[in-house]
Amino acid sequence: MKKLCTTKEKVNEIVGVSLYWDHSEIGGDFLFWPRDMTHKNFSIDLHVNSPLIKMDDSYVITDFNWYWERLLPSLDKAFGVFSVSYEQTNR
Repeated sequence: MKKLCTTKEKVNEIVGVSLYWDHSEIGGDFLFWPRDMTHKNFSIDLHVNSPLIKMDDSYVITDFNWYWERLLPSLDKAFGVFSVSYEQTNR
């Protein structure tokens, strides 16, 4: 897998992987763009089985802090995180 990702990166292709937290259905899709294609270096699309916070009977949000506590240190070390934005679409 590492060799495939490295090869795609060398030819300026988008690298995409799906990752899940061990022994759970919590996870997401990670896309990494070559630096010369866009200002974005990576994006994360979290899956619906993410930890949730119930605000009231009709409003539930993704526990985004759960992800940042576990992911941000590694992503920052690997890529250098300059900014973060969060958007949730309720279905």
